[in-house]
Amino acid sequence: MASRVVAVLALALFATAAPPPQAPPEVRIEKNVPAPMRDGVILRADVYRPAMPGRLPVLLQRT
Repeated sequence: MASRVVAVLALALFATAAPPPQAPPEVRIEKNVPAPMRDGVILRADVYRPAMPGRLPVLLQRT
């Protein structure tokens, strides 16, 4: 009887265990990229993008 309880508890423990974490995606960073504005001012920006090819969504944050 005790061995069944231990087996059920062990099964429940393994069933709820989280999968191993994935490695973070590789990122390509470009520093001080010029961004010309309509009034002629040139702002500089850092661009972070995935190293993988293809079209991906964009997140723009200005501070």
